[in-house]
Amino acid sequence: MELLVLFFQLMIGHAVGDFVLQPPAMSRGKNPRNDLRAEFGEGFPGWQCWLSAHALTHAGIVYIITGSILLALLETYCTALLISANA
Repeated sequence: MELLVLFFQLMIGHAVGDFVLQPPAMSRGKNPRNDLRAEFGEGFPGWQCWLSAHALTHAGIVYIITGSILLALLETYCTALLISANA
Protein backbone atom coordinates (compact mmCIF):
# COMPACT_ATOMS: atom_id res chain seq x y z
CA MET A 1 0.00 0.00 0.00
CA GLU A 2 2.86 2.39 0.78
CA LEU A 3 4.21 1.93 -2.75
CA LEU A 4 0.81 2.80 -4.22
CA VAL A 5 0.65 5.97 -2.09
CA LEU A 6 4.18 6.95 -3.18
CA PHE A 7 3.27 6.36 -6.83
CA PHE A 8 0.16 8.53 -6.47
CA GLN A 9 2.17 11.30 -4.76
CA LEU A 10 4.75 11.24 -7.57
CA MET A 11 2.02 11.36 -10.22
CA ILE A 12 0.46 14.39 -8.53
CA GLY A 13 3.90 15.99 -8.27
CA HIS A 14 4.50 15.39 -11.95
CA ALA A 15 1.20 17.02 -12.87
CA VAL A 16 2.03 20.02 -10.67
CA GLY A 17 5.46 20.33 -12.30
CA ASP A 18 4.07 20.08 -15.82
CA PHE A 19 0.95 22.20 -15.51
CA VAL A 20 0.98 24.40 -12.41
CA LEU A 21 4.67 25.35 -12.20
CA GLN A 22 5.40 25.54 -15.93
CA PRO A 23 4.73 28.99 -17.39
CA PRO A 24 4.09 29.33 -21.14
CA ALA A 25 7.61 30.65 -21.71
CA MET A 26 9.08 27.47 -20.18
CA SER A 27 6.67 25.25 -22.06
CA ARG A 28 7.76 26.72 -25.38
CA GLY A 29 11.31 27.64 -24.41
CA LYS A 30 12.50 24.16 -23.36
CA ASN A 31 12.11 22.88 -26.92
CA PRO A 32 15.33 23.31 -28.94
CA ARG A 33 13.27 23.62 -32.13
CA ASN A 34 11.54 26.79 -30.95
CA ASP A 35 13.67 29.83 -31.75
CA LEU A 36 12.20 32.17 -29.16
CA ARG A 37 15.22 34.45 -29.24
CA ALA A 38 14.15 35.53 -32.72
CA GLU A 39 10.72 36.33 -31.29
CA PHE A 40 11.72 37.92 -27.95
CA GLY A 41 15.27 39.12 -28.58
CA GLU A 42 18.78 37.94 -27.82
CA GLY A 43 18.34 38.54 -24.09
CA PHE A 44 15.72 35.79 -23.88
CA PRO A 45 17.14 32.66 -22.21
CA GLY A 46 18.06 29.79 -24.52
CA TRP A 47 16.35 26.43 -24.53
CA GLN A 48 19.07 24.94 -22.32
CA CYS A 49 18.10 27.28 -19.47
CA TRP A 50 14.40 26.48 -19.80
CA LEU A 51 14.98 22.74 -20.03
CA SER A 52 17.31 22.81 -17.02
CA ALA A 53 14.79 24.81 -14.99
CA HIS A 54 11.99 22.41 -15.92
CA ALA A 55 14.06 19.31 -15.10
CA LEU A 56 15.17 20.81 -11.78
CA THR A 57 11.57 21.69 -10.91
CA HIS A 58 10.65 18.04 -11.35
CA ALA A 59 13.73 16.96 -9.39
CA GLY A 60 12.77 19.25 -6.51
CA ILE A 61 9.30 17.75 -6.40
CA VAL A 62 10.73 14.23 -6.35
CA TYR A 63 13.14 15.20 -3.58
CA ILE A 64 10.38 16.77 -1.47
CA ILE A 65 8.22 13.66 -1.83
CA THR A 66 10.88 10.96 -1.44
CA GLY A 67 13.70 12.67 0.43
CA SER A 68 16.11 10.94 -1.95
CA ILE A 69 18.80 12.98 -3.67
CA LEU A 70 19.57 9.96 -5.88
CA LEU A 71 16.00 9.81 -7.18
CA ALA A 72 16.01 13.59 -7.66
CA LEU A 73 19.19 13.40 -9.74
CA LEU A 74 17.73 10.53 -11.75
CA GLU A 75 14.58 12.58 -12.36
CA THR A 76 16.65 15.54 -13.58
CA TYR A 77 18.54 13.36 -16.04
CA CYS A 78 15.51 11.43 -17.28
CA THR A 79 13.35 14.54 -17.72
CA ALA A 80 16.03 16.35 -19.71
CA LEU A 81 16.79 13.26 -21.79
CA LEU A 82 13.17 12.50 -22.63
CA ILE A 83 12.28 16.07 -23.55
CA SER A 84 15.41 16.44 -25.68
CA ALA A 85 14.70 13.14 -27.45
CA ASN A 86 11.12 14.15 -28.21
CA ALA A 87 11.95 17.64 -29.48
